[in-house]
Amino acid sequence: MQYHYTTESNGLLVKVSRIIVKVTLVAVLLLPSAYLIEVPGYTFDVLGKSNDKSLIKINGEDSQNNAQNGKILLLTVLSSGGPISYVPTARLLPSLLKEDQTIMPSEAVYPPTYSTNDLEDAEIQEMHTAQDSAKEAALEFIKNKTGQEYTEKVETQIDNVGGPSAGLAFALGILQKSGKFDLTKGKIVAVTGTIDQNGNVGPIGGINLKLEAAINDGASVMILPEKNYQELDTSRIPKNIRIIQVNSLEDAVNALLEA
Repeated sequence: MQYHYTTESNGLLVKVSRIIVKVTLVAVLLLPSAYLIEVPGYTFDVLGKSNDKSLIKINGEDSQNNAQNGKILLLTVLSSGGPISYVPTARLLPSLLKEDQTIMPSEAVYPPTYSTNDLEDAEIQEMHTAQDSAKEAALEFIKNKTGQEYTEKVETQIDNVGGPSAGLAFALGILQKSGKFDLTKGKIVAVTGTIDQNGNVGPIGGINLKLEAAINDGASVMILPEKNYQELDTSRIPKNIRIIQVNSLEDAVNALLEA
């Protein structure tokens, strides 16, 4: 049997084919991708407040002691994708063209077996550990420098921020608010880096995005772990911001006191 198609039937087939292609393309673009997008996050002044709560309190007081004229900014990265929220494929395309956004495989950051609850619990625990280590390191630093125990009660807190990279910022904030050291000298100091109870500073992720966050919020100084410096895109560092590489809390304090 032979079939003969008219011009009208050929036109209908073309239209149907185009519709199928468009529907397929839209479906693909809306499918969850296996990637996540990271952008510069919010900054938090550890010498100030967030949600009307002081991030650092000395003896339960909200007063900033000698910290009023400066800031110590805790830097963050905002992530879309992974266990918390899937990123549709269509969202990846614009991000490829933006310098202040990073795309990476989700499994490179989060284990494939992680659930939303697993991730939130792990990040909250990391933040609590970072704050505890920051307090221990700061109090030991005061003792070593002054020859006396610091007996004031120190409390730290922050809502809706997870991970370990706030440790160094909290340690410097405690030293500033203790009244023993003037580290900011009225400047905006951006800080990132993990810290252990002995004051050792460790590397973090998303360093170039955190650089963007520091620049966006007017920092004139950025302190970061020495191990992260080689990852830094130096072409994006403006002339009005000083980069300080550190391996310890003492490195950071000395650099700020000498500035």
